Amino acid sequence: MGGGWVGDEHLVDVHVAHLRRKLGDDPDTARYVTTVRGVGYRMGKG
Repeated sequence: MGGGWVGDEHLVDVHVAHLRRKLGDDPDTARYVTTVRGVGYRMGKG
């Protein structure tokens, strides 16, 4: 980001956590939102 950035670096993580809570998706046994280490998140059933 530019030099004027002021904000939380984990904004996406917080929103994904809220989404998981609403879906009833446990991060350890994820059904809808899976974490891809070093990349981000993958959404979809499976």
